[in-house]
Amino acid sequence: MALLIKNLLDKITVFMLLCLTLYGLLYIFGGPHQLQNTAPQSYPTLLPKDLRRANQENVGSGSPSSSDAAKNWSAIQLDRKTTLNNICLKYNLTRSTKDFTNVAKQLYVEHSHKIIYCEVPKAGCSNWKRILILLHMNLSREPEEIDHEAVHSRSPVRTLTSYPQDQWMKYLNSYTKVIFTRDPLERLVSAYRNKFLHSHLNHYYSGYVARKIRKHFRISRTHTTHVTFLEFVHYVLQEDPEESDSHWRQMNKLCDPCNIQYDVIGKLSTLHEDASNVLKIIRAPKNLYFSSAQQYPGEALTNEKITKDYLKNLSKEYLQEFIKQYQLDFYLFNYSINITSSF
Repeated sequence: MALLIKNLLDKITVFMLLCLTLYGLLYIFGGPHQLQNTAPQSYPTLLPKDLRRANQENVGSGSPSSSDAAKNWSAIQLDRKTTLNNICLKYNLTRSTKDFTNVAKQLYVEHSHKIIYCEVPKAGCSNWKRILILLHMNLSREPEEIDHEAVHSRSPVRTLTSYPQDQWMKYLNSYTKVIFTRDPLERLVSAYRNKFLHSHLNHYYSGYVARKIRKHFRISRTHTTHVTFLEFVHYVLQEDPEESDSHWRQMNKLCDPCNIQYDVIGKLSTLHEDASNVLKIIRAPKNLYFSSAQQYPGEALTNEKITKDYLKNLSKEYLQEFIKQYQLDFYLFNYSINITSSF
């Protein structure tokens, strides 16, 4: 009897060892744990919560291409923020003592989708304000239906200065904050073309500002021609940077990116991709899109080629002076100054 029991125990032991071996093989070469781990992983936790949320929603769609695109865009955003933060630290810009009111005037607050947009003129701001109006009024309309005058003069979307100061930090800490930037030289040329080459529509610039420029910077004192690009640049460089017109004021002075942690740093060069991702982050209606509407339809948008053509009218000294005055915009938002290498 003892021998039978011993043989039975030996067989049970061998059976158990076989089971453990088989389970081990399954575990290594494709067991249940691997099926569970085939789901895409969330993007690194270094990203802001809104970017992680957008990435998770794209991953959940089951489309590998959309998942990769979301990760690539998130990585680009992280790189832009890292560059900006490094420059802020290098130049000790993170403890600004200036009056925040001027910056608050640029921050448009839309409550229904909890977004704060910093307006940088000549960097797609008109079409962004069209988006904010549609979100604010909950309208299912085409952005192009909102005319330029309504965008800038009759918008129901208010800036941060419209609210009590004790509420400012609450909005800044809890809303998605967005800024869109543009190459400083290209933005300068765009401002000139838009404000001084359309005298029949821009009476303030072609009238009051142009007279001031001609008075101080035109040798011949002729009042019958447009302000030249050279005269305009001379005027810009002589202005107080803190008080200059918002259409050419330094972007870092408009939006103070070293002291406001923007959740999205968009660029005009990647405008539609960046805008599309912002709309996903704030859960905007799916039929809402970023418009390509222009104030002057049919006119070529200011691009690198047009910018270079205008810069040929400037001496190296003027270019160097402009770059020196606007150097923080070049550094913070990682814009190259190689465009000047041929002049």
